[in-house]
Amino acid sequence: MIPTIGLMIGVYILFRFSETLALSPSRYRNAAANVTIIVFAILGWLVVAFCTVDLMLSGTKTPGIP
Repeated sequence: MIPTIGLMIGVYILFRFSETLALSPSRYRNAAANVTIIVFAILGWLVVAFCTVDLMLSGTKTPGIP
């Protein structure tokens, strides 16, 4: 059950980062702020995607079942 909750949280975070990437550039004070947010959103997206995939691949093992 814990990996399932982790997967749900990971997907939620990925959607939030994707939403940040889709925001209008006029929302930020200047172009540098926009670029900074985009860079951090992409880096965060990659880290969370890696961790989510790692969580899915590792899973949990039930004792006594080979």
